[in-house]
Amino acid sequence: MPGPPAAIALLADRDRKARREHEAERDGWIQRHGRGFFADVTATALPSVATLTVAVEAADVDGDGDVDLVANSGVYRNDGSGTFQLDGLVPGTSGGAGWHYDLAVGDIDRDGDLDALVATGTSVGLVEELESDYYENDGTGVFSRTTLVGCPYDSRGAAIGDIDEDGDVDVVIANTLRVISTRTCIYRNDGTTPLPLLLPRLSIGTNAPDRDQTMGMALADFDGDRDLDLLLSNSNPINPGDGESRLLVNLRRHLHAPYVASLGKDYHLDVYGDPGELALLMLSPGFARISWAPYGTLGLDPRFLLFLGTQVVPSSRVVTWQLPLAGTPELLGLPIYSQALLADMPRTAATHLTNVEVDVVVNH
Repeated sequence: MPGPPAAIALLADRDRKARREHEAERDGWIQRHGRGFFADVTATALPSVATLTVAVEAADVDGDGDVDLVANSGVYRNDGSGTFQLDGLVPGTSGGAGWHYDLAVGDIDRDGDLDALVATGTSVGLVEELESDYYENDGTGVFSRTTLVGCPYDSRGAAIGDIDEDGDVDVVIANTLRVISTRTCIYRNDGTTPLPLLLPRLSIGTNAPDRDQTMGMALADFDGDRDLDLLLSNSNPINPGDGESRLLVNLRRHLHAPYVASLGKDYHLDVYGDPGELALLMLSPGFARISWAPYGTLGLDPRFLLFLGTQVVPSSRVVTWQLPLAGTPELLGLPIYSQALLADMPRTAATHLTNVEVDVVVNH
């Protein structure tokens, strides 16, 4: 394997080779067209309910094999033909100053049915510190309520997902309260059954009353490293068009370049993982998307792959590579694609690829 001083120069050589080979290739694009048609069957399929509905999820909550609807206005059971009947309000959705602005469904208590997480906020013109709720499903679509303590804010978003990858789902509540600092709250599920203990795990942000306030969010693997990242959709209450949304990457397994790749300076790459894992760093001048089961997707062109050696992840959960960049003009504009493989040696099934970090050498 090349040492760090020679790595970037060798990468530049492989980039030149890749460009020569690319000149002889021709890409193709096949576009597929389709059309969907919709008919309005509201009058015959949905009951008329005189309640404001602002959040809804489609899920089989009663376990009969068809898709029901869970809304802040109630549980709508599907009779199997796509016709729904209102079967009582979810407890706590009516009365008082609180409103259920968002909800998410998932098997929070790991008993095989779908529970509900509900973000509770204030009505227009009212200011209260309201805590959101977890609703446990008894398996038939009947829910019982438990309040989530430790996050008494005006909540607008709810999401469920296994953020810490311990086999159970965690919950996220997004908040926006106009009179105090707000935080997006993450609760870690301790995995107990039938009723899980949801422990406050992390608070994100300290938004002042005139700063961005989170109105919605999404959990997904945005960077392709097989863990869940968090997108916060924010609004500014003073100037609604000025809200700055935020994408927060999960550092469960992650590769990060904290500084730009600049001529004559060291290029830093940080690899986050679990303590004791073996991290292997790889570079390439080209991008690819190749399935490497069961480890994930290789995002580097394998024809020009460079292996930069291994390091053991310490208790700080991060290891750093420093790659010297020469000051030669030939490196200017060089694309650097990097990715790491994290191996848990006792458990080979836990070996996985990180996200791909992309940089271009500049002269700063």
